[in-house]
Order: sequence, then structure tokens, then C-alpha cells
Amino acid sequence: MNLNQAAQSILNVAPSLALALAVCGADRQLRDAVEDLWYLSQSPEGPSPTEGPSPTMPVDKNEEPLGPGSTVAGRFRILSELGHGGTATVCHAESETGTSVALKIAYPGSEAAAGTCPLRAEYAAASAIHHPNVRRVDELFTLEPRRARVLQAMVMEYIEGETLARRISRGPLPGDELERIARGIAAGLDAIHAAGLVHGDLKPGNIVLRKDLSPAIVDLGNCGTAISPDYMSIEQFEGKPATPADDLFALGAILYEMATGNRPWPKEELLPAAIRRATKDAPRLTNVPAGFAAAVASLLSRDPAARPTSATRALTLVGVKPAGRTCRHGHAAVKRR
Repeated sequence: MNLNQAAQSILNVAPSLALALAVCGADRQLRDAVEDLWYLSQSPEGPSPTEGPSPTMPVDKNEEPLGPGSTVAGRFRILSELGHGGTATVCHAESETGTSVALKIAYPGSEAAAGTCPLRAEYAAASAIHHPNVRRVDELFTLEPRRARVLQAMVMEYIEGETLARRISRGPLPGDELERIARGIAAGLDAIHAAGLVHGDLKPGNIVLRKDLSPAIVDLGNCGTAISPDYMSIEQFEGKPATPADDLFALGAILYEMATGNRPWPKEELLPAAIRRATKDAPRLTNVPAGFAAAVASLLSRDPAARPTSATRALTLVGVKPAGRTCRHGHAAVKRR
């Protein structure tokens, strides 16, 4: 079976692009093939068996359009690559005024494949939110054509720190650290929901910790193209539209992992994971305060209607409350019991 056949087989059984990409895991070539075929299937004329790839398809995604030392739009000098995903590379760059920024650059052709710039949804979402626990985005612009293809880039806040995933990899978080980070995540998540938005892919890798441990939620507007199955609710496995309840479910999984160093469920293939979510409750936390265990259990409820109505409400159930003063980055400090 060649790459395209494998991609088509996945699309034949997956109810959504998000689940199809989740099946691909970290295999970038397979993810690209799945995404390409999916976008072709959305075209009014469908794929052409004789004309080759459509000019609106993503092409040469493995080609890094710009690298360290390059200058973007005559304004930003790239210092290093911070990471890359299915549609874009994120770089640490320096602006013409000497300010550090994070620069997200779409792969050649990927914006045409989606019928719109893949960064536009993220920009539209994040630029509508002004909150210290959500990464700020400043600008979306078009680069000069390269090899006859247009590139899009987005200027974002550069956060010097580490992801929550990396912090968890060193072991469970102590109570005071856990509460402070959890409070910031909840505040940022509530700000996202108050703006009428849903993150849809909340996970420790999409939460960056500043040096003072205040968290920032990143990567909004993913349009369901890169959901992590380890934090997916049963509704997402079923391919239903994302809702705030999905983000609250993911928050429960994150709190569980922060407290224990382990995820609520074992690492497994997509179908067994979906069956487990649909038929079994998450394991109950032990060796933690009863209120914390109860709050996490409510967030991880298989019934979305049984989950707390907001992230802050969930933490209130745990006993984490504002102390009435504001930390340097704007969120309320944790009141100790």
C-alpha cells in the first residue's frame, strides 16, 4: 500500500479530518497526504485523476521556506526555529526595533489548500482576546511570493519559558505550583469562551509557562486539523462540532496529569481510545484532596452536561479562589486555605 492509498483508507473510516490526522500521529508525510486528499474531496469538482495535483493544493511542505539568519519582509530576522506543525513553522525572530517576537510562517501553498490562509482563523480568534493568559497576536501579513507561491506570516508574543508538557515531564507539580498554573489556565480558557470561541485542542503542549509560572494558552483557531487524542472528549471522537465542554474535558485531563505526572488513560490507538472514553469513566484520583478529585471527575464526565459550566467554576469546586490582588501578569493570585 502506497502513501496515498494509506491516506485514503484512513479518510474512508474517520468521521472528520481531525480524527484522520490523529490516526496519523507524528508521521508528517502521512498527515500531509491525508490533508491533501481531504482538501481535494472538498473541491466542487473533486480530484482530477489526469491533471495531477491541483494548483490549490499544499505542495512541498517539507521545504522550509525560511530559516535562521533569513530576513522576513525586511522587518524580522529569524534567530531560531521553535517548532513546526502540519501547516506552519514557528520561529523566534527579532523585529527591526530589536523586539523579540514569535513568527509563525505558513508552508508554501498550505493557505491555498484550505481555501483561506491557515493562520487567518488563529489570528481572528487570538486577536479578539486580550488576556494575560492567552498569547497575544499582533499582526498577520503576506510575504513576497516565493517560487510563485504566496506565504502568510503571523507576528505573536514571544514567551521565554517552557511548555506545561515539559514541566510535567519532570514529575507531578506541588500543590502551590499546581494551583497557580491551574488558575491561570482557567482564567485564559474562560476568556476564550467569553469571546464566543472554543480552543478545541487544549493540551499541555499548547500551554506555555513564563518564568514566573504564569501560563499562556497558545495555538487557537486550529480548525480541528491537529487535535491530540489524549485530551479529546467523546464528542470529539464522534466528530461533533467543538464546544466549550470539550475544552473543559481537556482541562480535567490536564489537571489530572499535573497532579500525578500521568494521563488519565493509557496511550493507545484511536479506536480503542474512543471506546474507552465512551464506555468507562476516567480513573478516580487518589492521594489528593477530596475536593480536587471531585472537580477533576466532574470535568472528565462522559456527559458534557454534567461538566462544570466554566473553568473558573471548576476550580472553585476545588477550593482555589482569588485573593483579591493581582499578580504582575494580571491574573488573580491564589488564596491559600
